Amino acid sequence: MYKVAMYNTIKTLLEHGKSLREISRELGMCRKTVSRIQKALLNGDSAPRQQSRSSGLEVFHEQIEHYLASGLSALLIHQKLIQ
Repeated sequence: MYKVAMYNTIKTLLEHGKSLREISRELGMCRKTVSRIQKALLNGDSAPRQQSRSSGLEVFHEQIEHYLASGLSALLIHQKLIQ
């Protein structure tokens, strides 16, 4: 995922009349990526969206809380979870 600086750079280059192809060549990016960022800018996004990811341990949350309350160490909790 590209950062805010890349969005600002593409926005500035577009405002200066550069084509998507010129921008992609200049920045070393795929033209489709530049196009996607342009669409995001036109929709009012000034920065990339943060993607929320769920943890792989989310399904074990209650078990882990129980083990922690019991005073087990992280190593023992890990061993119990992989059994």
